Amino acid sequence: MNEARRRAYLEALGLPVWVLRDGGAGEAPATAAGARLRICPGSGGTLLVCGSAAETASTLAADIVRAIGGDPAWAWPEREEGVGDSLAEAVSERLLTAIVVFGVTLADEVFGGDAPAAVGSARVVVAPRMAALGAEPGARRTLWRQLVEAGAARTA
Repeated sequence: MNEARRRAYLEALGLPVWVLRDGGAGEAPATAAGARLRICPGSGGTLLVCGSAAETASTLAADIVRAIGGDPAWAWPEREEGVGDSLAEAVSERLLTAIVVFGVTLADEVFGGDAPAAVGSARVVVAPRMAALGAEPGARRTLWRQLVEAGAARTA
């Protein structure tokens, strides 16, 4: 939900609306230089960012979704100019609490540099690359620990 629509809903309900003086959405500088993302449907509080659409169709991707539980959304960098959403927009509109980026190189692309600890209300986790997760049991254990620490893994 974009900012204007959210404001309209609140006003229609008769609730007072507070707006920043500059009228901006408060986008974090860490994401301003980063890549725009193609974000798939999902209603959970977790966004999984991988390198391409093909990675979301793998058995490994399905296993990760089962470990997280719920309905996380997948995303990947949109390389077509002027298309896609910024990460700050996605966090705000989808009420995300965790962002998992698969790989340091991908995180550098997504954030335009070093990954921040959080974007808005969402904690950022830089996990091992999808290729490493498929090949290395140690990488999968690392991912599991990261998901549990971020509150993104189903532990029961």
